[in-house]
Amino acid sequence: MVPAALHYLDSIGVGMDRVVALVISHFDIDHVRGASRLFAETARDARLVLSGAMAAREFLAHLRLADRPGKGGDAGVRELRTLLALIDPPGTGGRVLERCRRDQSLLRNLQGGSLTPTTYGMAPCEDTITEFTAQVAPILAGNAPQTLPRPLLNRASAAIHLQVGDRAILLCGDLEHDDRIGSQDRGWGGALLPLHGNPATFVKLGHHGSQNGDHEDIWNRLTAADCVVAAAPYTAQVDSLPTEADIARIVSRGHTLYVAGATATPTETIESGTLGDLSRAGVKVSRRKERPGAVVGTCSAIGDDAWVVTEYGSTTAHR
Repeated sequence: MVPAALHYLDSIGVGMDRVVALVISHFDIDHVRGASRLFAETARDARLVLSGAMAAREFLAHLRLADRPGKGGDAGVRELRTLLALIDPPGTGGRVLERCRRDQSLLRNLQGGSLTPTTYGMAPCEDTITEFTAQVAPILAGNAPQTLPRPLLNRASAAIHLQVGDRAILLCGDLEHDDRIGSQDRGWGGALLPLHGNPATFVKLGHHGSQNGDHEDIWNRLTAADCVVAAAPYTAQVDSLPTEADIARIVSRGHTLYVAGATATPTETIESGTLGDLSRAGVKVSRRKERPGAVVGTCSAIGDDAWVVTEYGSTTAHR
């Protein structure tokens, strides 16, 4: 299967040898599947950007745990293992690794003429990085738990502010907010806009537009009032994301939401085979018929003209 990013770049005539950076927000398989193939085909001096909560020693801990006999490993970890093998030693001029963390510029010294993009990490914050390190410390000490540590309610996901000229976009990864006492400043509650960065006018929502990836600060501090909003659906469960309530919540703010692919719905009743048996036993079962979709937004880098949004495939606009 061809990774979606590779298919898209090919469709607009951009070769992978022109790609100078690959940014991965976190290691869930729906975000990293095919990433190693993409990175292997990038420019020879390309950079791999990963969440700051995933330093080298944390990776080693995850890989050690994933390789235990009988565990079979984790698909996201296996993908990242392959990615790490593509990193070259520092100073050799090859592919290098950068860490995304709050309040830190990324991908410095990229050449882009007068409109060189500025890329700024808004998350994760240092508290989240420290907490993640504490989770994997027992693995490094040889006291591995039964399962891999999960990425802290996705508070460890990277979130990126990207600006070219006057235009800024917000890439939310799967960053969540955390309402627990003492944790309000983590996740979205701790995300920072660059000191001299413009509010985003295009937002790729996190967590498939779901409630736990939403936060008032996204709309009040980080984005313009009339921003374009896009989300990728998640259909690997019976209750797909974004839900109808998620869509209504976003649209109620006055934004048009583009969902880049069909939100799958159950089809005809399943009568035969194992799925039919499960259905008759009261287990919620459905077959899904889906077509891929994509949202492409274009605008000038200088000025305030509106984004031109083009919908492909099964993309749906909600107003």
